[in-house]
Amino acid sequence: MLVLTNPNSPTSQVMPREQVRDIVRLCRQTQTRLLIDETSMDWLEEESTKRLAIRNRHLIVVRSLTKFFALPGLRVRYLIACPSVVRLLRKHLEPWSVNGVAIAVARVCLQDQGYVRRSRTFMSHERAWLRERLKKISNVSVFHPKRIFSLLNWL
Repeated sequence: MLVLTNPNSPTSQVMPREQVRDIVRLCRQTQTRLLIDETSMDWLEEESTKRLAIRNRHLIVVRSLTKFFALPGLRVRYLIACPSVVRLLRKHLEPWSVNGVAIAVARVCLQDQGYVRRSRTFMSHERAWLRERLKKISNVSVFHPKRIFSLLNWL
């Protein structure tokens, strides 16, 4: 199995979808599963590879509610994969891998599209605001982030 994060940590760079497709092709040829951790992709949903995962048994995408919905204590993660992979993995799940409270909270969060829109808009504005202020600090270069954090280089 090959495991990648997208966006990358710590640079926040997003892998171009065509690059992901190339990696998936290579994984198919070598009978390797590719697991992409998209824990911070919620702010950039249009960049997600989850649609590709639904159609390809060599790709599994892992997501989380921890960061976007600010729920670190619930530890709710989920995966997106083609149906045959989901069926295979489901056979190996523990009976209570997620508690009832976490499931109820997760359902409410995933249905709250108003929050999702407001959060994406807010974070986009805040990211730009922070980047502009950081650029004004002498001897600091700021990489252009694609997610909620910035990588700084102190010269």
